[in-house]
Amino acid sequence: MRMVNPWPRSALLASLVLVVACGPSWRRIEPAGAGFALQMPANVDCGGTDWKHRTEDATWIGRTCAAEAEPLLSLMPASTGTYIHYSVMWAAVPSELNNASLEDVLAAFEAPEVKSRSPVIAEGQRFWETEGKEKYGHEFRNTTSSLGGQPAIHRDAYPTGSLSVEGFVGRSRVALHQGRLYELTVAGRGGARLEAIRSRMVESFTFIEHTQG
Repeated sequence: MRMVNPWPRSALLASLVLVVACGPSWRRIEPAGAGFALQMPANVDCGGTDWKHRTEDATWIGRTCAAEAEPLLSLMPASTGTYIHYSVMWAAVPSELNNASLEDVLAAFEAPEVKSRSPVIAEGQRFWETEGKEKYGHEFRNTTSSLGGQPAIHRDAYPTGSLSVEGFVGRSRVALHQGRLYELTVAGRGGARLEAIRSRMVESFTFIEHTQG
């Protein structure tokens, strides 16, 4: 006996198109005094506490707005059924780097952190410098680009670790503006969904005047 599909093909396709078309809801993000505005998926969390990143040569103080896109329906293709992490970060450039190039500022920002006095944090730092790199490491390939009308570095991250996720994509844009370092990042399993989120964030990013402080 031939079974009849209760979902006609046209109805199934229409439902899939509706899910993709709706996608995540978006909102304008303009953190007070941050010097930028952009559109991000509405579930993004900008928190309320600055973080500190200390290297041997400088102390960086910044903030991050970030979230993850939840998977769509399980019947969707794998490229759209995985988590996608998106974020925008900004940090005040230390005074000793006021006249440095973007490349030099980025290199200084990514210098190793000073070992924390907290045993728990120090152990986490040790892990990421040893087993962490071996298991989850990656390397960047940089090209010149723009962000908000300013010169920028576009970075593609390629996994190098032993536990790298197949199909992982990491893309970011880094720029300097009014004494701050900005980085916009989207990462996850590659596919149309990730690229659509990244494109909308990059294209909507605008620098605005902010009060130094």
